[in-house]
Amino acid sequence: MMKALKTLIGAAQRNDATADELAVSVRDAGTELQAARAALAQAQEAYQGGLLNADDQYLRRLSDARTEAQIRLDRAEAIAATLAERNAAAIEREAQAVKLQQYEAAKRRASEMRDVLLEMYPAAAQAVVDIIRALAETEIEVAAANKDLPAGMSAIPGVEVSLRAIQGSLPHVVSETEEERWCFPGDDDPEAVGQEYVEVSEDGRGLLRHSRGGVEYLIRRKFIRREHSAFMAAEMPDRFAIAINLPGIGAKDPAYFSPLRREGVIDPEAVLKHLDRPVIVSAPSSAPKGRVEWKPADPIDAEAERRECATVLDRIRGHV
Repeated sequence: MMKALKTLIGAAQRNDATADELAVSVRDAGTELQAARAALAQAQEAYQGGLLNADDQYLRRLSDARTEAQIRLDRAEAIAATLAERNAAAIEREAQAVKLQQYEAAKRRASEMRDVLLEMYPAAAQAVVDIIRALAETEIEVAAANKDLPAGMSAIPGVEVSLRAIQGSLPHVVSETEEERWCFPGDDDPEAVGQEYVEVSEDGRGLLRHSRGGVEYLIRRKFIRREHSAFMAAEMPDRFAIAINLPGIGAKDPAYFSPLRREGVIDPEAVLKHLDRPVIVSAPSSAPKGRVEWKPADPIDAEAERRECATVLDRIRGHV
């Protein structure tokens, strides 16, 4: 017992114990606390039982045992409380350390990302602008060639349309199989019969059993089953010149490329005009002016000042 107490006291006095280490000590302290309470209860019961039938010497030993048990309990309670506090503090300290580590990592990454953005974004944005310009020039060249095709040559597909457009399609047969299905007599619609409910008799005849009794015999027919595709309309997403937006890095920096509006037909010449337009940098708005406040540095005696500044006429009229 004393060894266990010394171990717990040492754990309670450590300032560098981890939360995991303290959790073990908290558990052991709880065990010791329960044992100390049981020992005190036993010592008190023995002392109360000896009051009427034990001699003074034996009663003093019982009293000493009760005192020792009380001291043990007091010490166990103090150790348990201290360990619980230190465990809670260690958990909080370690949680803060993890938060600080995450914060510092995020701070470093943010700083690195700013450098990457300042270094790479201008070149990347300009590369995209160059691609948009080259694409528009190529589309103009393709359109000019398609207007006067050489004999026997087919039109050249537009670059962006050929890459990005979703081609439409009309319904067409995608599969054709020969299958047998049960049908009502005189009917040629196999879907009118729930094929999964058909029973086949010993002589090979198909029948349906009705819920109110009775059966209905069916005819087995051979069909050509053709599966047709659905109609798909052609679809073209927004052109690059409409979809791409490349703002400057700073809020007031001119954009590397701002998207064209959707109104009207977007043609390559419009894209080149948009690219070649002068960049207008708006003048910086005037900074807001601060408020000026005047506060007298000395107290004002209004009545005395009026008397001092009064004219002779004011005195004659009795205004002062």
